Amino acid sequence: MPYKDPEKTKAYNKAYYEANRETLNVVNKAYKEANREELNAANKVYREANREKLNAVNKAWRATNREKVNAYSKAYSTDPLNSASHSIYQLTGLKKAEIPTELLEAQALIISIHREIKNHEKLHRA
Repeated sequence: MPYKDPEKTKAYNKAYYEANRETLNVVNKAYKEANREELNAANKVYREANREKLNAVNKAWRATNREKVNAYSKAYSTDPLNSASHSIYQLTGLKKAEIPTELLEAQALIISIHREIKNHEKLHRA
């Protein structure tokens, strides 16, 4: 029989989770793997129904964590593989997982060379 006091219920549930964390994680992981398509569909429906709310939450988080956002953006944009996958996506519509590794590495090399040329030109202009 459940507790009448919601705080007692919450405390009981927390203690149960802590005592059985590993087992619950295994069970949850197995469920997610077995029902991946259903969960993805449900998440998509939720995201579409709550688009404005989620955008507001994301915007607020970005505003309060500006340093993290800037650091991530800089690290992402300076990585040639990320730039390469983005440029290939723009040209072909292929997602990162669909791009052959050789093509991705070749495009990353081209981008690195272009960056070096730009940096060299900047140094000699100054």
